[in-house]
Parts: sequence; structure tokens; C-alpha cells
Amino acid sequence: MSGKAILFLVMGFSLIFLVLGQNFGRISTEGVNNSSNYFERTVAHNIAVSGANLGANQIFLDPNWTAGFSNVSFDGGVLNVSVNIIDAFQNIRRVNSVGIFRDDTSIVQITFQPSSFAQFAYFSENENGIHWITGDTVGGRFHTQDFINSQGHPVFIGKTTSFRGIKYATNKTNDSPIFDGTFGRDSIPIPSTSISNLENEANANGHTFMGNDTVSLTFIGDSIKYTTATNTTTGSGKHKTTTTARVTQTVLASSFAPNGVIFADNAILRIQGKVTGQYTVGASGTGSVDPNTGQATGPGIIYIDNDITYTHDPKTNPGSTDLLGIVAEQSVLVADNYTNNHDGVNIDGAIFCKDGGFGVQNFSSVPAAGGSIKLYGGICQQTRQAVGLYSQQYNFQTHSYSLVIQHGYYKNYYYDSRLASASPPSYPDTGKFQIVSWYESNFRL
Repeated sequence: MSGKAILFLVMGFSLIFLVLGQNFGRISTEGVNNSSNYFERTVAHNIAVSGANLGANQIFLDPNWTAGFSNVSFDGGVLNVSVNIIDAFQNIRRVNSVGIFRDDTSIVQITFQPSSFAQFAYFSENENGIHWITGDTVGGRFHTQDFINSQGHPVFIGKTTSFRGIKYATNKTNDSPIFDGTFGRDSIPIPSTSISNLENEANANGHTFMGNDTVSLTFIGDSIKYTTATNTTTGSGKHKTTTTARVTQTVLASSFAPNGVIFADNAILRIQGKVTGQYTVGASGTGSVDPNTGQATGPGIIYIDNDITYTHDPKTNPGSTDLLGIVAEQSVLVADNYTNNHDGVNIDGAIFCKDGGFGVQNFSSVPAAGGSIKLYGGICQQTRQAVGLYSQQYNFQTHSYSLVIQHGYYKNYYYDSRLASASPPSYPDTGKFQIVSWYESNFRL
């Protein structure tokens, strides 16, 4: 090979190595820069996430907390947290957490809404010693402040919590519940302000009945037919007389109660009909129900006189937006009348009983021919109540026992899954918040 060829060969290899060296150097420099940028972005993100969690914890401890954090030194960077009320009526809040580290900024936004009792398929503060037994199934969120009294293997589908834990009828092996979701301990008491808050909403932009002993509501699509009965007593002794003044009207529901809240103050409320739209009906008072018989007296009790269902059935129409809340200071009872006793009753709605429970009026004497209570919604109550009396009967052909209703109704309860994220207007909330969205973003200055 000539000297000139060798020179070109050396120059070629030199050029190749020069280019490769330059590329290796550039790649090495970019690798260091990328590593540095990734580190800065990660620290900024971690600061923002930490701030979001700190803000969420403050709201958990104090639902009215809005102070935030301003220019707090954190992990070598700066943390800023603010709380914005983005919907005052529904009390929807957003925590904005900004983490800054060198040239990187990270933002985390968490949106909270009040945790409604409507989310529960079943809730109670006092189980009244009643057992959940084999064959019982609860679909949806379940909570009790009492023990879960288990006999056999009842099934709980969805998140299940209990303040006091599980009490087995005999032992864990024979009486262990089946949890298709998670099970844990939690404390969720009924707030003392749940009824007064609802009445305030009715007074603000709904409708409140006052001075009436009994209010009867019949939902008729877009309209409501109501009857008020006011008792007036005059005289005393053998000269004592009571007269009842009744007024009946039919009104456009959206104009009658623009915010959807209808409340009977210190009165008995009776309901039935077809509901179109979103409404919550409530009643206050100090009435009572005999737990041994179901006999009831006094105000604050809501009686279901006949079927109360949605115009657009969510079981067959998932797009239905019809919702009903039934909120009583005392109890919600299936009325003891001819229609219910012979045909059973269908109920669409979320039921809430602050000081009582859901049950049947005069359950100890109601004939067994009534059939079933078909409930599509959820039940929240202070004390679990009975809907009938049953006995065990032995079948000599199958050599097994079965439960037979002697008085009252069979239960046919299904959870309305829409209530996991939606609730009727101004339906009582737990006093806590739940996260409905979590958003993150990063950028460099």
C-alpha cells in the first residue's frame, strides 16, 4: 500500500473516531442532563403529592379547613397548597397543591365532594341483635356502627365496614361472612344535624309544610298532588271536639320545590306515586314505633301508602336520572293498608332514618299474603327494624328447614348502583368528604 493510501486510511479512521467521540460525549452530557431533569421533576412531583395529602388530611380532620399552606420549605423546594370552594351549594372543594424544585413545577389537584349516606346499600348504628344469615346478600357499600351479627354465611358484595367487628352466632368456622369486596373497621356516626340541614334547604328554595298534622304526597310525573290535614281541638272534657281541615292541590313539581326538597315540619308524611326528576322528601317530629309490634304514633314518621317508583326505571334504562330520597327524623314504614297487605309494595329510593329505622307498620299482625317489599335503592337507619315475623318449618320430603313468613313481608332489596356517585338533592351526608377526581401536571420554568 502506498504512503498516500495509508495517509487517507489514517485520516478516515481519525475522522470516524472523532465523530464517534463527539457523539459519545453528547450522549453522556444529555444522559447527565436527563438524569438531572428527571430528578428535579420527581422531587417537584413528590412535593406536590405530599402537599395534596397534607391538604386532604386537614380536610379529613376539619371539613371546613380552607387555610392552605403558603411558601413552605419542603424537601429542598417550596410547597403551596390552597383550597377553593368550586360549588358552594353542593359544597364541592378542590385542593390545589404546587410543588417547586429548582426549575421544575408540579401541580396536583384533588376534587372533593361531601360523602353522602346515599352511597350505602345498607347502614345502621344499631343492629338490634338481628342476625345476617345464609341466603342474605348485600350488594354495594355496607356499614354498621354495631357488630355484624353473622349466622351461617351471609354474602357482602362491595366495601364492608363495621365499627365493632363481627360477632359469630357459634364460631368463626360455622358463621363466617363471605366478603366479595374488602372488610375493615371504621366509625361513621349519623350527624345530629342531618334533619335540620334538610329543613334549611327546604326553607331556602324548596317547600316546607308547617302547622299540619299529616301531609300526603302523590307524585304524578312532573306534578305533585298534595293533601294537608290539620286537626283543631276545642273545648275540654265531654265537650272536647276535634275538627280536621283538609286542603288538596295539584302543582307543577319543579315550581313547587325548585331545589327538589320537600319537608313536613313536625308532621306525619305519607307518600306514593311515580317520580320524575330528583327529589328528597323529609319529615321531622318525635313520634315512636313499638319495636315488638310495629305500632306507630306521632310526627316524624313517613308512611309508604302504595308503590313509589321512578317514571324512568333505571333497572331497564341505565340513563335514568330520576332519584328520590326519603328522609325521616324517626322511621320510614310500609303502611298497614289493604293495597300493601294484598299486593306487596315497590319502592325506588334512598331511605334515611335518623332516630328510627325502616320497617312495617303493625308488622306483628299484618297478614302474610302481602308478598314482598321490593326495594331498589338503599337503607340508612339508626336502629334496624323488623318487616315481619317468620317461623322455621321442617320439610319431611327434603329433610330440611325453611323460613316461612307468618306476618309481614319477604325482603327483596337491590342496591341502585347510581347512588355510589350520585345522590338525591340535599340528602344527608356523613360530615366527611370523598375524592371524586385527582389531576396531575408538570412543567419547567
